[in-house]
Amino acid sequence: MKKFLLTILVIIILVPLIPYFYLNTMIKHVVETKGSEVTGTKVTLSSSSISLFSGHGTLNGLKVGNPAGYSSEYAFYLKKLDVDIDLHSLLTDLVVIKNITVDSPEIVYEISPAGNNIYALYEKVRSGGAGGSGNGGNGSTKKVEIGDLAIINGKVQMAASIAGYKNSAALPLPDIHQKNIGGGGGVTARELGVVLLNAVNKDLATMNGLPFKGQIENLKGAIQGMFGK
Repeated sequence: MKKFLLTILVIIILVPLIPYFYLNTMIKHVVETKGSEVTGTKVTLSSSSISLFSGHGTLNGLKVGNPAGYSSEYAFYLKKLDVDIDLHSLLTDLVVIKNITVDSPEIVYEISPAGNNIYALYEKVRSGGAGGSGNGGNGSTKKVEIGDLAIINGKVQMAASIAGYKNSAALPLPDIHQKNIGGGGGVTARELGVVLLNAVNKDLATMNGLPFKGQIENLKGAIQGMFGK
């Protein structure tokens, strides 16, 4: 009798957790597969922890790899994203995310003879990522709408594929704040990637003061000297 009651108790405790684990497993899978497809690079997510009741929670350890030709470990590393999702919208063709806050993201800005990794990633996404189709990917009709997006306290580190070169100290990235992304019908995953990478590229372009600009020019000179350009 005791064993039977214990079994019932375990079932009562565990059954409500099944949808929670499924939801977060699904989110992790979608982020990794769709992110890799759109960027044409390896995208990984350590874990998802979204409440099945409120839709609020965190995505942890989001890493976006570099395009071909760049050797640094990653282009972007987002340790934690606070998100608030309309869970009912997951069952529709328009996923509504009320807000996303990315605190302290890390960006590695790597220079090569061909340019830099962040702009190369932007061009890859803009042209269609891994598939090169220029659409949302695999005929997916899912779109996303984001009410409020904040990227704050970001850091940028310079890197280059030069023997003996050590990455620079991290420099602050201007905060990014955008509202109503995809309002009026949503955007595809690729279109969202274009919006976000375009915002980051604009921020990098505004970092014209030394030492960032000076480091870029010094690295370009060193690379051009190595390749006789």
